[in-house]
Amino acid sequence: MNGSVARMQLDTGSDVTIISTGTWRKIGSFQMNPSSVTVPFDTICNKVGSGSVSVNALKTKFPEVFSEQLGLCTKAKVKLELKAGKSPVFRLKRPVAYAMYRAVDDELYRLEQDQIISPVDYSEWAAPIVVVWKASGSIRICGDYSTGLNDALRPNQYPLPLPQDIFTSLANCTVFSQIDLTDAFLQMEIDERSRQLLTINTHRGYQYNRLSPGVKVAPGAFQ
Repeated sequence: MNGSVARMQLDTGSDVTIISTGTWRKIGSFQMNPSSVTVPFDTICNKVGSGSVSVNALKTKFPEVFSEQLGLCTKAKVKLELKAGKSPVFRLKRPVAYAMYRAVDDELYRLEQDQIISPVDYSEWAAPIVVVWKASGSIRICGDYSTGLNDALRPNQYPLPLPQDIFTSLANCTVFSQIDLTDAFLQMEIDERSRQLLTINTHRGYQYNRLSPGVKVAPGAFQ
């Protein structure tokens, strides 16, 4: 811009394009002329500025938010309801590739240490596991509940919002934030009476104490 490099964000659908006073000075403080287009700017934005936030200061002020420990929702527990007449389904474990055996074993140990799963000796319900490699190089262990449990569960009736509903609800909002929950479903605790349904069959038996990915009702329950 005017012979100088300036970082900009392009939004082809925006009504106005704005720059800060600092950017205007950086590109030469060129003369500005009144716009030929009338826009009620005060209804769009009443303050434009830039600033820096110290991440370390935020970590010090809100240590519980930045804790390395997995979070836990304390407001409710997820209950799983079976359809009438459904019998338990017990599926045998699937073989784990030798190349992944150590990684699976380590992940099961981590989940047990974090009290996400608990060892069990027997169960009427059991599902095999699915191992997924994540972009970070770690793995995610999910129960393959499509083998029987999902069909036996009553669906969660909470309506998931559509994108247009969410965007409409944001009208006139003034403060926005972005949150990235690590293992989001696993931050929801399962009701004690429902945990036996979430038994996974590996070279060791475990049941989930938290909401496991792969359960049909998980998205609605989490929402």
